[in-house]
Amino acid sequence: MRAHISLIAALFLATGTAHADELPKAIYGSYCWEQLNDSQILYKRGECSSLHWRNGAFFTSTTYKNWQDVSCEFTEIKKITATIYQVHANCINRHTIDPEEFIVFIELEILRRGRGLLITYLSEG
Repeated sequence: MRAHISLIAALFLATGTAHADELPKAIYGSYCWEQLNDSQILYKRGECSSLHWRNGAFFTSTTYKNWQDVSCEFTEIKKITATIYQVHANCINRHTIDPEEFIVFIELEILRRGRGLLITYLSEG
């Protein structure tokens, strides 16, 4: 019996992250970003025009990549409301000679009617 309980505990610990919140698959795709202010970026659904191609980005439910050689892996996701999530991400900027690793903490809001995503950078506090 004791071995059975230990096995269940081990399985629970091993699968603990499987119960974490996830971003909906509906965000998967291409976006064009526009800086709104120092802490907010609007990602509009779709490809960027050729004039603004560097503002292109791609989201999946677990990753982010942009056309300026920055990529992020979402390491922690917490659902706040039906359309708002808090996300921790480990990122790397490969656009420099020495790639720079950094961590971001953001609020990701899914805008109505598939218009896009609003990202707000949050402090860890």
